[in-house]
Amino acid sequence: MRLCPLCRSSSSATVFEATPYRLVRCTRCDLVFVANPPTRSELAHIYSFASGYDTSFADDPEEIAYRQRLARDQVRWLESFASPGRLLDVGASAGFFVRAAADAGWEARGVELSADTSRLARERYGVDVTCGRLEDVAREMPTGSVDAITMWDVLEHVDDPVRDLEHVAALLRSGGILVISTPNLDGWYPRLSGRVARRIGHWPAVEPPWHLTQFGVRTLTRMLQRAGLEVVCVRHVRIPLSYSFGALRELRSPKRLAFAAVFAPVAAVAPWFKRGDEIEVVARVASPAPGGPCRAAFATATAPDRVRSRKRTRRA
Repeated sequence: MRLCPLCRSSSSATVFEATPYRLVRCTRCDLVFVANPPTRSELAHIYSFASGYDTSFADDPEEIAYRQRLARDQVRWLESFASPGRLLDVGASAGFFVRAAADAGWEARGVELSADTSRLARERYGVDVTCGRLEDVAREMPTGSVDAITMWDVLEHVDDPVRDLEHVAALLRSGGILVISTPNLDGWYPRLSGRVARRIGHWPAVEPPWHLTQFGVRTLTRMLQRAGLEVVCVRHVRIPLSYSFGALRELRSPKRLAFAAVFAPVAAVAPWFKRGDEIEVVARVASPAPGGPCRAAFATATAPDRVRSRKRTRRA
């Protein structure tokens, strides 16, 4: 069984079960994670076109156009903290963000676990995306050689997030920044719906086995600190309601319809109260100068809904 990724404790309590996977909470540090994750070979299959992973990025014009617009929004958010320089996008998928960053003047490259989507990035979209893990590219890149690293909806998927964040800290130059987006287990919708989920066996806010670790602001901050990174800003956003609850035509089950009716309004307003079901976190290797675009340690804002095409595809 998996030790706690944050504190390495073996003591945990079950939070939720999605057979055969068991989601547990560490009794020492409170981190929530999948205790029995898939093997690396199983993950390789999960993140392949054969399993349905990200196939829309190859043949869905509407989805591709949306991802391109979203990538441009993400570049603008990044550039509120840093000027163009060397950038590494971890979990780059088909390379939409790498392309948008390069178009904005960044010297951008990516790394992606999926052989299929990384090939798509190179062959169709003409961007530098290596197939592999962060540890693979970290071995070939000099220490302190990167100005910015981005991890859009990635950290929750990796089997050892502390190790990956340590690689990030080593690669970033002094003053370089890391931008992470990840689901927020402490958001109002995940927290409130979790109480019901254990009774009805339905909790779409968590996605084992794809999401191996579930973060809140506090546990993610502690993990970043352990890796030598300091939080600059936290922005609360909302996962698209159609993703979290399904389109109306998909809500055939009375149980799911009732679930959506109760919790969709909660998810919709939560970002305004710093309780969004997704967070975007900016961190630096060194302490930031006073002021800047995010003066408070934990600022909140609404942002464009994030399309989670990989996860939506896996649910189909």
